[in-house]
Amino acid sequence: SNRITLCAIHRPSSAYNEIRGKTRRQEGWLSLPIYSNLKLFEFSKEMNLTQKRLITEVYKLKSLYRKKSAQYRTLMYHSIVSSQNNGSSSLWEIDKKLFISHVNYLKSIPYLNIEPIDKLKSPIKGSCISITLDDGYRDAYEKVSPILLSLGFPFTIFVITSFIKAGRCEYMDEKMLKELACNPLVTIGSHSMNHICLTGISQQSLEKEVIESKKYLEELLGNEILYFSYPYGKYNSATKSALRKAGYKMAFSSNFNA
Repeated sequence: SNRITLCAIHRPSSAYNEIRGKTRRQEGWLSLPIYSNLKLFEFSKEMNLTQKRLITEVYKLKSLYRKKSAQYRTLMYHSIVSSQNNGSSSLWEIDKKLFISHVNYLKSIPYLNIEPIDKLKSPIKGSCISITLDDGYRDAYEKVSPILLSLGFPFTIFVITSFIKAGRCEYMDEKMLKELACNPLVTIGSHSMNHICLTGISQQSLEKEVIESKKYLEELLGNEILYFSYPYGKYNSATKSALRKAGYKMAFSSNFNA
């Protein structure tokens, strides 16, 4: 999947396609061939505000010329900040004002539907976008949710459960997570227990990461947890098998130049 400024285009892994018994071609109205040439971002976690805005504007222009056929993309964000210089240099952060410009732009597209990620359970009709946030930062509760809920946009938060459980100050606490989970526009998913690369650990550790995080969230929220986001976007046949065994129905990955 490609990346737009601080969000990545998040795509369901082949695990879900295999569960459905078919393969969906992952091309969407935000596909941009020029991005494959921007390999410098593979080697740097920082880019300046001008670069972020340039990429955003190029995607906007590109989308105007896409056919309005049935297409789907998932946008991934991490942390939303309010920086004094109206921009952040970190790849994993995006300024609040720039985030607002993103969602306002999405709202302005008449043929685009903002859908929850479970939209993928059925055939897609029209052009759809889903919005997700990884990690479970506190700003997802304090900054992002008021913006998206005011627009009536559904969204998903994939949380690192050990960070929530430990009460780390930069992440949401259990009370915040429970409050969001009660809103019908919000879906909560797992981003593993400890945010470690799942492709480089033992089978026992892998199963613990995916099963225990699911169990913790289900006990805390009282809802079945069906969705998973791979830490670092890494997955293989073992991780897909572990997720199926644990009862997940959909898993998401993201990477550059996919």
